Amino acid sequence: MLLVFAACTKKGNVTPNPKPVVIAPIYDTIPDGAYFAVRFVQDSTYNMYTIFGFNHTALLKAYVGDGDGRYMAGFTPDVFYAITIDNSELAWDYVPYSRGMVFNLHVSDTNNGLMFLAVNDAYTAAIHDIPPSIHIWCKDNYLKDSVEMTHGAHCNFTIDNSNPNTFGDHRFQIVLWADKKN
Repeated sequence: MLLVFAACTKKGNVTPNPKPVVIAPIYDTIPDGAYFAVRFVQDSTYNMYTIFGFNHTALLKAYVGDGDGRYMAGFTPDVFYAITIDNSELAWDYVPYSRGMVFNLHVSDTNNGLMFLAVNDAYTAAIHDIPPSIHIWCKDNYLKDSVEMTHGAHCNFTIDNSNPNTFGDHRFQIVLWADKKN
């Protein structure tokens, strides 16, 4: 809550006002510098992260070298990154926040089996300055289900490499949603 102790006179002069004016907090916003990480887990050996950061001056439609981080393939069997509007593959994506925004994810693995995505569990604990009114959902387009992951829930899923619907660019999305104003 912000308290303002000033008043304007008819001549435009600012004078102190002993009676505070209360300005309501803005509910549907994320401050610059806030971020969250999504962790893709195959097993206790293979973990990958994609990080989403927020800055109101960031470009939504383009990879920006001084803010975003391109995904770089490594030597692990799993592949996990964010897909931007311009189809860039990013491990770190800075964006301006808007209510209901959606991040597309690419998830794949050379192995079949049970995997999970997490945002705020005992190992990830990577939500920084995201207001409690903002909820992070994982939408599974294959199972047509969603999991609210802000408070530690995992999005469990199975990859079956004989079924291309179980992995790739179109299975998962991260959706941000804010509580309605009280």
